Amino acid sequence: MLPIPMTTSTASSPTAQPSPVTRAPVLAVLLSALLLAAHASAQEFIAKPYLQPGPQGPVGPTDTLFLRWITDSTPGNFTVTVQPAKGQSRAVAVTREPLEFAQPKQSLLRYTARIDGLPTDSSFRYSVQLNGTPVRQVTARTRATPGKPVRLALMGDMASGKPGQQKIAHQIALADPHAVITLGDIVYKYGRMSEYTQHFWHTYANAPEPSPTAGAPLMGGVVFHATLGNHDAFVGRLNTYDDALAAHLVFTAPLTGPATPGPWATQLPKGPVADRFRRLAGPAYPALSLHSYDHGDIHFAVIDNSGGGKSDDPAVARWLEQDLRASKARWKAVLMHCPPFQVSVAHYPEQRQRRLAPLLEACKVDLVLSGHVHNYQRSHPLRFQPFPGTPKGASSSAYVNGSFAIDTTFDGADDTTPDGVLYIVAGGGGTTLNKTPVKDNLEDLPEEGRDNFAPFNATTFATDNSFVLLETSGSRLTLRALDSNGKEVDRVAIDKK
Repeated sequence: MLPIPMTTSTASSPTAQPSPVTRAPVLAVLLSALLLAAHASAQEFIAKPYLQPGPQGPVGPTDTLFLRWITDSTPGNFTVTVQPAKGQSRAVAVTREPLEFAQPKQSLLRYTARIDGLPTDSSFRYSVQLNGTPVRQVTARTRATPGKPVRLALMGDMASGKPGQQKIAHQIALADPHAVITLGDIVYKYGRMSEYTQHFWHTYANAPEPSPTAGAPLMGGVVFHATLGNHDAFVGRLNTYDDALAAHLVFTAPLTGPATPGPWATQLPKGPVADRFRRLAGPAYPALSLHSYDHGDIHFAVIDNSGGGKSDDPAVARWLEQDLRASKARWKAVLMHCPPFQVSVAHYPEQRQRRLAPLLEACKVDLVLSGHVHNYQRSHPLRFQPFPGTPKGASSSAYVNGSFAIDTTFDGADDTTPDGVLYIVAGGGGTTLNKTPVKDNLEDLPEEGRDNFAPFNATTFATDNSFVLLETSGSRLTLRALDSNGKEVDRVAIDKK
């Protein structure tokens, strides 16, 4: 896309004439006001500049990132300069696209700057200027290559306007991660652009400085990766809300999955509403549904089981197996919104992805990380062999019974070599918590469906919002869960040659 010429609006001067006695001070005030108005009237920031991943998944000698921001409908004369830690400052082209929505009426502009050729294992500084005046200047890191330490923050079920989301964002800023990985249900309730304005940007992109009450301007200096949840890609309908499915308009994703949408992708209505959505989303539809990327020694494969498409379509398993087997990373993690194994009453029957367990084990996956359930959970390392068919008496084919092999000797401290996959729920990112465990409600399970439940849970934390940190150093991966005050509530280490 070619850069679009940009214009600036100017404020008109008042016509009333001051008296000779007051002319000089009034003129000074007017001049000051005009200068401020020329800057302020260019536009209002809806989302201040934030970083997004580029199209590549594997880590090479250089990286590509996108810098985006969203304003109201008044065009602004923006320029972007980038300076790598070792290199010359250079200008980066800026493109501008209108985002028009009828429900509610929103008239926005989305700006994008593609930054190519950034050396990995390094840092860079960018500056976004409006009429030559900086509006955001940030030093950020590029991705780490294999063998280098990395720290990543993960959370799901985030922005619903609850105070917990600000506290978690503040704690993530204190942890200083290389990237933030969302695990779905990024905004509530319908995944609309208007809800990003109401609940999201002020916490993660526009906060003036980190604090427990304001959040943190994380997105300005840290790449946010998106995983789709049901409130992002299923609950909101384009025919009802033309600003729904806004994650595809806000986030980018590596172009490492299928280039054309299949039955596994978010399903769209036919007609001009869908055509308009595809145009605005660009490659993010369907890239957000299936993609993969690396950070240091960790390979992440992302699948969409939000309900917007058919996550149990055979094409998903084929792509996932191909992607995992092709990766040479030391650690392999799979990200999906709905957890295959979890022990809360909330969403317990949603088990379709349990059928992927044998594939995950064969491909030597270390971790599966999900949201959807609003708390923190960690399983024992487990292996699972699904039974064929649907449990008798089960009202939904989402139930998947099977046989468990559970490694109860692994504790992540004395025994750090798990026999099986660890399933992590990190859905405590900011919204109301789910506290009721299944073990107290076994009678609610379907007839002959109680092979769904087994003592595979190692720990649950549901008394506060929380997030997960993944850290690698050499042959060790450490997983830590922290609450909204920064207190560590769980820790395990996994060692692998």
